[in-house]
Amino acid sequence: MSDMWAYRTIDRDRPGEADLTGIKVVSSDGHQAGRVVETVRERGSGWIVIDTGRWIVGRKRLVPAGAIGAIDLEHRTVQLIMTKDEIKRATDDEDRRDETYVGQVAGYFGPMLGGF
Repeated sequence: MSDMWAYRTIDRDRPGEADLTGIKVVSSDGHQAGRVVETVRERGSGWIVIDTGRWIVGRKRLVPAGAIGAIDLEHRTVQLIMTKDEIKRATDDEDRRDETYVGQVAGYFGPMLGGF
């Protein structure tokens, strides 16, 4: 994969148009990681923001689009290619205009997504 911010998996029926807000997020080890509270599908900047719910109280995680392994609109599920612990260790969702924060996100997810 060449870009961690690009969606690898798009819904076949409505490519690029699916609203993922409210959809359940499942980790690669089968745990519910939360729900999608925001979806961004801009050229060169794709991500979801997950509200992790009670297991990380009041925390949200920004996850690059490249970490999405599958989108199942019928079952309203987004499958990530990372474990629950990897999601937990990710930085909180912060100011996306701050280059330092974006660099931290890229530095954390990069090795998992092909060494960025």
